[in-house]
Amino acid sequence: MIRHYRSKGILDAELGLDIRRRVRLDGDFPVHTHEFSELVLILAGSATHVWGGRSYAIGPGDVFLTPARHSHGYRDANGLVRTIVMFDGLRYLTRDETLRGVPGFCSMFLLEPTFRHRDRFQSRLRLDRKNLDEACRLVEAMHDELAGRRPGASMMLIAQFHQLVISLSRVYSRGSTPASKHLLRIGQVLASLEAADTPRPCLTALARDAGMSVNHFLRLFRKATGYSPLDYWIRMRIQRGARLLADQGMSVTAAAFACGFDDSNYFSRQFRRIMGVSPGRFRQAAGRSSPMR
Repeated sequence: MIRHYRSKGILDAELGLDIRRRVRLDGDFPVHTHEFSELVLILAGSATHVWGGRSYAIGPGDVFLTPARHSHGYRDANGLVRTIVMFDGLRYLTRDETLRGVPGFCSMFLLEPTFRHRDRFQSRLRLDRKNLDEACRLVEAMHDELAGRRPGASMMLIAQFHQLVISLSRVYSRGSTPASKHLLRIGQVLASLEAADTPRPCLTALARDAGMSVNHFLRLFRKATGYSPLDYWIRMRIQRGARLLADQGMSVTAAAFACGFDDSNYFSRQFRRIMGVSPGRFRQAAGRSSPMR
């Protein structure tokens, strides 16, 4: 039976984070899952990483994300030394939509885990010594902040985590392997669809930008996101609209136009389809009760 690790007792209950530095492993670590995400930096040694039933060799400089609830483990570790950042993915990675506009972010943190089997782990990030040392320095700063628990620690840790993610994304964006270049093209399309000023997408143009045929692009896009490009574009805007309704108290009409919809009725229909509730009720549930315009 595969063991499942819960966040309680591992992540800091208040900060939603934990850091294990220079963890050495020899031999095997059984396949397991966890309800938090892990960012793993391989500092030394070697092992076989077992991911979803398949196996890949790992070594110094390898950096990879293990999303929550994905099964993985290690076999035949020989002096494997890892630094592991364990974190609440929603809090640290997905809430800030501006990260998705950083070159390399979508490819490394959203696409690479999805396409890991297809690419046989060839699309992973492998850092040279200089960049690995810099990544470790950033993790050390996070560890010190976590241990110190000074006022503002939560905001500081999010900022430091984003600094680490952006630094790794920038390196990934300069990837030279065919597999990583392939993911970078798809990642650029994802980032463009999420930009606030992107018009309704044209499938032919998106496939051309990705350097693929329409059918091949559509198949890979659905695998990566679970949606067609148009539905993905709509969902990103509905999610942005939900934040505007809940956080800024915008009226439904104002939120619709702010998200790029010309028709507030169409916005409301799509909102109900995706969110399962009308924008008005969603706004009320968020504690915004002033009249909608």
